[in-house]
Amino acid sequence: MKSVAIVAFAALASVASAQNLLSFGEPISATTWTVGATTNSIKLNNDCSNSTVGYEFPVLMNVEIGGLQQPYPDAKTPLTVGTLNCQKKGSSVKITLPDTIPTGDKYSILVKVGDVLSYSALFKVNNAKVPAVIGTTTSSVTATRTTASSSATKAASTTTKAASSTTPSTSPNGAGALKVGSTLALAVVAAAGLLL
Repeated sequence: MKSVAIVAFAALASVASAQNLLSFGEPISATTWTVGATTNSIKLNNDCSNSTVGYEFPVLMNVEIGGLQQPYPDAKTPLTVGTLNCQKKGSSVKITLPDTIPTGDKYSILVKVGDVLSYSALFKVNNAKVPAVIGTTTSSVTATRTTASSSATKAASTTTKAASSTTPSTSPNGAGALKVGSTLALAVVAAAGLLL
């Protein structure tokens, strides 16, 4: 009987934490934030009105390295780019990026609501002052630069090839679906445990 109670409690805790998982309408994978612009924005598709730890949370910048989301520029000093109030559905905030963040296509934002981590989809950052490329393999950057210096025709074909390797989506991230699916699976296991 104790195990049934524990499983039921775990299912309820999982559902409660899923309610604080944020779904971002912006930024999405087709988004490009420009350093210095005041039009960069974060918009929520849902809210965290059930939060027991408050409603205002820092927005942290992340970058994908080796397939893993990591704090930018590093774990010791993550870059906070703003504060998000997630009490109301559709909340949004404008973000102005510092001019030190390099151009790249593997950025995301992270908002922590208690122990729930909500990541946006990967998006691009454009910085004319720091054109270093984050998230692009060194070999493709080198190949593009080498080809560009040898022939304009080859540069165009290399650039086209590199640009077509990723197809951005205009839909919001699906992180919430993963959490809800996991919660549903846990609820099924709990129900099965009750029948035993």
